Amino acid sequence: MKIEVQDQKPCQKFLKIALPSNAVKEAHQKIALQFQERSRIPGFRQGKAPMKMVESHFAGEIKSEVLKELLPKACREAVQSEKIQAVADPVVDKIEYDLEKGIHFEAIVDVSPLVELPKYKGLKLERQAVTVAEDEIEKMMNELRAHHAVFQPVSGRALNHEDYALVDYTSLDSKGKKDERKNVLISIHEREKNSLSDRLVGMQVGQTRQVTLEAGKDHPRLDLTVCLNEIKEKKIPELDEDFFKEFQMETLEALREKVRQDIRAYKEKTAREALRNKVMRDLSEAAQFDVPISQVHPEMQNLYSEMVDQAKRGLIDAKSLEKPELQKDVEVEAMRRVRAAYLLHKISQDENLIITQEELSQEIARVAKGMGKSPEELRAGLEREHRLEWIRSRLMQDKVIDFILQHAIIKET
Repeated sequence: MKIEVQDQKPCQKFLKIALPSNAVKEAHQKIALQFQERSRIPGFRQGKAPMKMVESHFAGEIKSEVLKELLPKACREAVQSEKIQAVADPVVDKIEYDLEKGIHFEAIVDVSPLVELPKYKGLKLERQAVTVAEDEIEKMMNELRAHHAVFQPVSGRALNHEDYALVDYTSLDSKGKKDERKNVLISIHEREKNSLSDRLVGMQVGQTRQVTLEAGKDHPRLDLTVCLNEIKEKKIPELDEDFFKEFQMETLEALREKVRQDIRAYKEKTAREALRNKVMRDLSEAAQFDVPISQVHPEMQNLYSEMVDQAKRGLIDAKSLEKPELQKDVEVEAMRRVRAAYLLHKISQDENLIITQEELSQEIARVAKGMGKSPEELRAGLEREHRLEWIRSRLMQDKVIDFILQHAIIKET
C-alpha cells in the first residue's frame, strides 16, 4: 500500500492511498465466491452458476462489498503507519477501482491541533463578595408562604376577582379543533376587559356560561363553554408555630436564618460557577488555535439542544432561536468550548493530574443517588453505553479548573 500525506487546512491531513491489484483481486475473489454460493440465477441451482456469470450479474454489489472491506482497513493502517492523531474517521473521496491497477482514493482526516498553552498560573481574577440583604430574606419568606398556600372552598356568593375557579370547559377554535377538560383550576386575577377572568366574574356555582375570546397575537379565536364547579380562595399561611414546624424549625428567627443560609449557599454556588466559566472563556480566548471542524459540529448540535430546552422552560425568549446571526454565534461558542477542552486536557497532562478509581466511584455514587439508582446499576449502564469515559473526562475538566483557581490571585469585589 502506498500512502502520501499532505497538510490540508488547519487540523486536517490529506491522504492519497493506493492499494495494489493483488490485494484487490484477493478481496474480489473472496466476495465473488460468497455471492456465487448464495446466488439464485435463472437456469442454475443455488451456488452452481458460473463465476463469470455471477461476476457480471452482481458486478456493482461485489464492487461495493470490496470497497466496504478494504477502504476502512486501509484508512486505519494509513493513520497508524503515519502516526496521525485522528479525531474522527477519514472521509473518503475520488475512488478509482480497477482489478488490474488496484484501488486509488483520497481521504481527508481531522487531527488534533497543536496546543500552545497561555498563562494559566497566577491568573488575576475577581469574585463578587456574597451578601444577603434583609429584603431578599423577606422575599423568600413570602415565596415560602405562597408555596404552602391552600385553596379553600367558598360558598354563598358569586365569583370575584382574586378568586380561583374550579371549572369544566369545552373549547372550539377557529380551525374547528375541540378540547374538553374537567376540574381545571384557573386564576380569576386578570382584570383586563374582555379577558377570560373578566368574562367569568359574577358566575354562581353550577352555572354555565358561553364565552368567546377573540383571536390575539398568541392564540386563535376560541369559543368556550364553561361550567363553574367550585369557588376557591387562596389562603396564605401565617408565620406561626405550625408554619415553622413545616421546616423543622422552632422559631421565626431560626427559619429566617435557614433562609439566609440557603440564599447564601445559592449565591456562592452561582459565583463559583461564574468564576469557573470565566476561567474557561478567558483561556480559550487567549489561545486562538484552530480546532477540528468534525468536533465543532456535534458541539453546535449540543448548544442548539440546550437553547431549545431553555426556550421550552421559559429561560430564554423562543424568538431568539430565529435570529439570523444565531448560527454564527453558536459556531463561535462551539469552537470556544472545543478549544477549552483541548486546553484543559493539555494542562492535565503537563501537571500530571489524574482521576483515581475512588474519585470515579464517588462521582458515580453521587449521580446514582440523584437518579434513584444504585451505583452498580448506573455504572453498568454507563459501561454499556460507552459513557464511563465521559464521566472521567468531566471530572478531569473540573479538577483542572480547580487547579487553576488554586494557583490564581482572586480578589473579592
